[in-house]
Amino acid sequence: MNLNSLLKLAVISQWVFVIICVVARILEEKYLPVNLAEYAANLHCAKSSMVEIFIAVIDLIFFFAYFVSSIGLLFKKCWAPKIYLFSNMGGLLIMGFLFRIKIITPLSDIFSEISTALIGFTICLIYFSPLKEEFKSTSITSL
Repeated sequence: MNLNSLLKLAVISQWVFVIICVVARILEEKYLPVNLAEYAANLHCAKSSMVEIFIAVIDLIFFFAYFVSSIGLLFKKCWAPKIYLFSNMGGLLIMGFLFRIKIITPLSDIFSEISTALIGFTICLIYFSPLKEEFKSTSITSL
């Protein structure tokens, strides 16, 4: 398998595991123990502070940049690796500032960790393999 197809497989697999993670989290929340389900319901009903809303908006911007840059990686755009790295690192850092306690279910956590590992693998591919030369060779006019 060549590096180009490996990159495409890694990017597409990330999105598949992100979607599976979200679906698993939604499905697993329905089967939480009673005490934990009540606690989760209280968390969902609690009013968010302005800081939490601001941080959530910033995180959505990082998520949108991640989505756009992952598509850019598939089409070998020269701007994609920098935005991809920035959006992933920024998204991981900003998530640490969300003050709410999260209930993470085992299955969704497994899929989330696989997706995060694939993101790391993709960053290694685009920065530390011969594939990095292909991103330098695309011109900025091909946007």
